[in-house]
Amino acid sequence: MSNYVPAGICKVQLDPVCEDGTPDATRSAIVACNVLNIDINTRLTDGFSIEDPSGIPGQNCIELELPGTQRPPEIVVDTCNVLDPEFDAVASGLNEIVALASGGVATQAAKKAEDCLCACEEGEEPCNRWTMTIWSLNYCSGASGKRNTDGRFYVTVFPNIEFQPQAGTVSLTNELGGSRQYLAYGYESSVGWRGPADIIPAEVDFTACSVSFPSDVCPPGDCGCGGCDSEESVPLAATARRRRTATPAAPAADIPDASELIPA
Repeated sequence: MSNYVPAGICKVQLDPVCEDGTPDATRSAIVACNVLNIDINTRLTDGFSIEDPSGIPGQNCIELELPGTQRPPEIVVDTCNVLDPEFDAVASGLNEIVALASGGVATQAAKKAEDCLCACEEGEEPCNRWTMTIWSLNYCSGASGKRNTDGRFYVTVFPNIEFQPQAGTVSLTNELGGSRQYLAYGYESSVGWRGPADIIPAEVDFTACSVSFPSDVCPPGDCGCGGCDSEESVPLAATARRRRTATPAAPAADIPDASELIPA
């Protein structure tokens, strides 16, 4: 066993789920390459204390202190200036996706936010729940700059997140400054779905709002974390399992120089 150094975000996959975490076959999975940073913020309820003074000076009849309790974590997603129409539409919760006859997709501003959120089943309240799987490159600690043999990737899975519609400003200028920020809350999955390609190891007791582990399961596309424009860059299957021994070793060119990883 070795220590892990996640080096950046390689790719992110969103798989649609219903409120209980069950995969939703009515919507399609989405792969994004434009995610720049993800922050996970712990949230707590406010604790409080009660003191009831007694007849004796300096003493209380009752002293009760209740600490804050943990709430679903806040997940903040920052993207670079590259616009991913599908991911940004889903994460914003305020756009809908339109297929173009010439190929590709476009986003269209919605008249009402609720018109753009897909319901899991007809007649139910609209939901914007997703399983978010994040691949980061995984390196050994120290100055070797070598890929970690425990797993070529460091994977984090949020089984059940809900993007929160929010106000924001998008500037269309001559400068590369179109970065965006999105907010989601993370929840537990009550059905125990183990993510795309059953990527969550069987020995992991997945009962939390998130789980992280080393893995050799490649992200959509190639194992070198290439762009999203190749034919192979399709979402991982919802149920297929890819075994670790079937993944080829990383080529020498895939390993960066140590100076690129360790600050001067």
